[in-house]
Amino acid sequence: MLESLIAGNRDPAALAELAKRRLRSKIPALTEALTGRFTEHHAFLARVHLDLIDQRTAAIDDITTRIEATIAPFHASLRDAIDEMTHRLAWLESRDDSQAQAIRLEAAALRRDIYEAQRHIDRLERHYYLKRDGHTPADGPQRGQAR
Repeated sequence: MLESLIAGNRDPAALAELAKRRLRSKIPALTEALTGRFTEHHAFLARVHLDLIDQRTAAIDDITTRIEATIAPFHASLRDAIDEMTHRLAWLESRDDSQAQAIRLEAAALRRDIYEAQRHIDRLERHYYLKRDGHTPADGPQRGQAR
């Protein structure tokens, strides 16, 4: 709707028809709300603000890409270390000697720590990859989508 207003469309009914999802059920109220004065000056200011939002979003995307590239080697190392620890723990747990019970208790504690680390890594990956691919965890609109 904002893009249409900026482009010069001032017809409240036509603007209301651009509504999406839940706003579609409120077209009469939306038509009434869109009736009024929206001048070229308002269009200019709206364009300035939308452009600033796009610039900031692009900067955030660039920073995110750089952060991802910087942490990628650490992420891979951490995954490798967790895998190695998991294999070593499996070997320790398979032992059957006088220290087996103590080893199993310690191994269980380490497994919990490994599980928590993997859970946090997975959560961060989902969060950053969703944002990188144009989605937020709440799946709200991103740059380039309808406003």
